[in-house]
Amino acid sequence: MKTPLAAALLTATLVTLAPAAHAQSSDDRLAKLTERFEKADADKDGKLTQKEAEEGGMKRVAKFFDRLDSDGDGFITLDQLKERLASRNQ
Repeated sequence: MKTPLAAALLTATLVTLAPAAHAQSSDDRLAKLTERFEKADADKDGKLTQKEAEEGGMKRVAKFFDRLDSDGDGFITLDQLKERLASRNQ
């Protein structure tokens, strides 16, 4: 009798904590993304060129630049990256 009860309590605890853990990891990813973006933004204009992304160590951003540049202006903003990250987390 104790084993099923313990399993049920463990399951309930994990289900309760899972959204918080996911939110934390999402917050951590967002903070890291922001930090990396700011470091790569060489001229501090709030947007990245493909060259800035590549030279700033954001190789995947540089590789998929055209897909991430949703408005086709030749730059990627932090908001565009956040939108992409949010769409991947849904």
